Amino acid sequence: MSSELTILTYYTLVVILTIVARGVVAAVVAMLGRKAWPWILRMAGRLDGLMLDSVVAMALLVPSLLILAQADRLGGLSLVVVQIFFGARVIYTAIRLLGIPWIGVIFRGLGFLALVELAMMAW
Repeated sequence: MSSELTILTYYTLVVILTIVARGVVAAVVAMLGRKAWPWILRMAGRLDGLMLDSVVAMALLVPSLLILAQADRLGGLSLVVVQIFFGARVIYTAIRLLGIPWIGVIFRGLGFLALVELAMMAW
């Protein structure tokens, strides 16, 4: 398995952990109802948006990587671009959970630019 596909596997684990965390927080909010602490309600909202954003990013990443793998064009620049994408998305996830949106925009944009570059490489 190439390094790019290994990084894809790691990002899949990040997405799965985000989905599980969203489910746990949603269960706590449902259990507590209106008596839930305000920070739990804010975390539920952040995780909801983060989960949706992560799934969309995954759906945009996988086709480009599979096209590059099928054409045997993985390695070199594609590895660097996938590493940038993974690093930006992990940092964005942490920043989003901490509730610092103005810094998260930078890393979200960097991840998007990496996705655009991968799509152009696959084309």
